[in-house]
Amino acid sequence: LCPRLAAVVACLSARKYRSRCACVQRAARSSPDASRQRRTQAAAIRLVRGAARGGTRQRASKFKRSPVRRSPSARRSLARKRMAPSVLDKVIIAIRAVQTHKGASRQLIVKYLKAEFDIENGPAVKKALKSDQLVQTGQSFRVKGDAPIPVPADEIVGIEDVAEGEGQEAAKGDDVAMAYIGTLDDGTEFDRGTGFRFTIGDGDVIKGWDRGIVGMKVGGRRKLVVSSKLGYGK
Repeated sequence: LCPRLAAVVACLSARKYRSRCACVQRAARSSPDASRQRRTQAAAIRLVRGAARGGTRQRASKFKRSPVRRSPSARRSLARKRMAPSVLDKVIIAIRAVQTHKGASRQLIVKYLKAEFDIENGPAVKKALKSDQLVQTGQSFRVKGDAPIPVPADEIVGIEDVAEGEGQEAAKGDDVAMAYIGTLDDGTEFDRGTGFRFTIGDGDVIKGWDRGIVGMKVGGRRKLVVSSKLGYGK
C-alpha cells in the first residue's frame, strides 16, 4: 500500500477501537452494581453538602419547633404562669419588706409569706432561702447586691475614752467589775455604784453597757451615751 492509503486504514482502525471502548464503558455503566454504586456516591455527596450548608440541622430544628395550637384560654393561663412570681421572688419581696440593718430573720420572712401570699414554711421556702441570690448572716437574711441599711441612731452607743487604762482589753464573755455614775441628759444623777460585777454579753446589764464596755482596759474610764432603746426603755 502507498503511505497515504496506510494512514487512512490506521485512522479507521483507531476510530473502531475507540468506538468499541466506548461501547464497553457504556455496558459497564449500565450494569446494576455500577448504577447502585453511583447512586450511593451521589447520596453521600448530597448529605455532605447539606450538612456543610446546615440544611440537615435546619430541617431537624424546623421539625422540632412545629407550632402547637392552643386555645385562647390556654394561652392566657400560660401567660399568667410565666408572669407569676416564683417562691424565691416572694421570699425576696418578704426580706425587703421586713428587714432591718441586721437583715430579716427567718421567722419574720415566714410570717410575711403566710400573711401576704398564703405560703407555708415548706421545702420550697427552705430551698429558696439557700439560693445564691441571698446572703445569710447567722439567722438573718438579706438580698445580695442590695445597699446596706444604715444603723438607726438609737442603735448606736456613743463612746468617749476619758482615761485609756492598761492591760488586756475587755471582750465579750469576760467577767468585769465596774464603778459607774448614771446621769440624764440634763445632768441629773439617777444611779451610781462601785464593784458592780457582770459578764459582758450575757444580758445581765442594759445593751448599752454590753456594747460600750467592750474594749476598755483595767483602770480605764469611759463615757457612754446610751439611748433609751439600749438603756431602760421609755
